[in-house]
Amino acid sequence: MKEVLPLAHTKPDWDVFNIASQEVLGRKITRVLDENHMTLDDFNSFVAVLDLQIVNPLQNLREGFWTNRTWDHVSISFVYTLDSDAIVEICSVTDLKIISFPVKKTNFSIITGTLADWFLACIRVCSPDAVKSNDTHDFITQCHTWLEKLGYQEIFNDFDRSTNDYNNLILRRK
Repeated sequence: MKEVLPLAHTKPDWDVFNIASQEVLGRKITRVLDENHMTLDDFNSFVAVLDLQIVNPLQNLREGFWTNRTWDHVSISFVYTLDSDAIVEICSVTDLKIISFPVKKTNFSIITGTLADWFLACIRVCSPDAVKSNDTHDFITQCHTWLEKLGYQEIFNDFDRSTNDYNNLILRRK
């Protein structure tokens, strides 16, 4: 299995969130999503509304790591096969959590982190100066692609994207 697949993602109970926000704040928290053409089914909608003072949910997607740590409230898991060296390398340079099951010459692995953990993993592994194995870089490149497919492209708004000779992602601060 050389393709990273998303396994789990934080999904709120929108009914509970709306009832609680209506009672405490006097408004439904999801109103701002409607106003910005986002839906409850969008993976990024939960983190977009976590700043309760929010005016622009896209701003919270872009700045939630730096301003109010809302990215810590979203957990994302991927499944992949990693060799033991890649597991050690990922654990040494990121805060991602890995559970692995040895199978033949590889490890069936579940890799989990908050949105903040995944953001930092992408930055650390995909920076131009990072010296990481091709397997680790390929894994994080695939995870980055999935993060963007899940609607989190805004968190990398301050970075230019290119690829190296192995077609792995390079992120450079703009």
